[in-house]
Amino acid sequence: MAPARAYVNLMAVFLISGLWHGANWTFLVWGGLHGAYLVLSTWAKPARERLAQFTGLAAHPRLRHGLGVLVTFGLVAYAWIFFRANTLGDALYISQHLLSGWNDLNGRKIGALLLEFSQHYRPELAMAVFATGMMLVVEYFGRNRSLQDWVVAQPARVRWPAYIGLTLLILYLGIFNSTSFIYFQF
Repeated sequence: MAPARAYVNLMAVFLISGLWHGANWTFLVWGGLHGAYLVLSTWAKPARERLAQFTGLAAHPRLRHGLGVLVTFGLVAYAWIFFRANTLGDALYISQHLLSGWNDLNGRKIGALLLEFSQHYRPELAMAVFATGMMLVVEYFGRNRSLQDWVVAQPARVRWPAYIGLTLLILYLGIFNSTSFIYFQF
């Protein structure tokens, strides 16, 4: 298949997936951004390879992979602005002001805001750090073999406390009183 046709097909799939989430411009832009990310990534792959060779990143595959993960995370997080915004105008306003005010927010320094946030949202922050750490551990062990194989290889005295702990964590953090499924909101 010709590259141009493949790019058109990718964009169509992602635009349709945006519409599938809801008949709103925000969802269409969300899907379009993901399609554009994939098309641009595929199209720019030769240039990225040359850049990696030129900068020496090709000799450091783990660093290159880590940078790729960070870039991907940033792009996906940006696209989520459009997914969660009520209107396209709201999303554009957020986008325009996303990087403004880093030195001073209403007379308050960023460090003071982060300290205040960490004091008010300590349990949520701790859970986010813990969950991120767990995902990194799972990803690390899953590189060489499947997570299921790794878990099965552990002795029962390690597996069962983990099973019980994860079950208790689900019971503690779960939202069981809500009957609405997220897609019913669209």
